[in-house]
Amino acid sequence: MDKKRAIKTYDTAKAKTVFVGYLQGDTFTRKVNKRHYMVVERGYGLQDEVIGTLITTECKKIIIKGSRYEYESTLDQWTVRPLRNYGHGFQRFLSVEKMRRIK
Repeated sequence: MDKKRAIKTYDTAKAKTVFVGYLQGDTFTRKVNKRHYMVVERGYGLQDEVIGTLITTECKKIIIKGSRYEYESTLDQWTVRPLRNYGHGFQRFLSVEKMRRIK
């Protein structure tokens, strides 16, 4: 089994480096809470720097784990999304409607 690798990025609103999730094999997993859900986008965001890291590590699958649900998507679904900045740096958002609910 592949080792878990922590993925971090700089959050401009918090002015510090934050843990985003972990990469294991070709799967990136991010745990979220209700504050992470972006109502305007109807989903969740990943910093563009993180997406760049995932591309270079040949990640294929992204799992978003919430307290009630888990969603699965492909990295390709995220890379085509436009960049947005709501104060925490440039991010790409994907609606939960575009993800596959796995739990």
